Amino acid sequence: MKTNDGISVCSTDSYQGKEPDVVIFACTRSNPRNELRILSEPRRMNVALTRARRSLIVLGDRICLGKSKSPSWKGFVEFAEAKDAVNPSKFFNGVSRLQKLQRSQ
Repeated sequence: MKTNDGISVCSTDSYQGKEPDVVIFACTRSNPRNELRILSEPRRMNVALTRARRSLIVLGDRICLGKSKSPSWKGFVEFAEAKDAVNPSKFFNGVSRLQKLQRSQ
């Protein structure tokens, strides 16, 4: 889907062969078992993380990604932490914080 501002919102598979200047990759997996399911597929990870020409922003649960069974995601998180490229959110504190917000409404 392309917006009027020229921003494309797509699945990882639809980015195959494209190279936008900026990619914001949202990893939607967050659970206490650190299971990634579809995110753990190396080909999808490769496409998601190598398409950006200038800037890559990955939004996700650092603990879930870093403690998963996926050596690729573990390595990515370790690399990002070593480069001081991790910016922990103070607004969302994992699933438990989100559940608290939903319950209070």
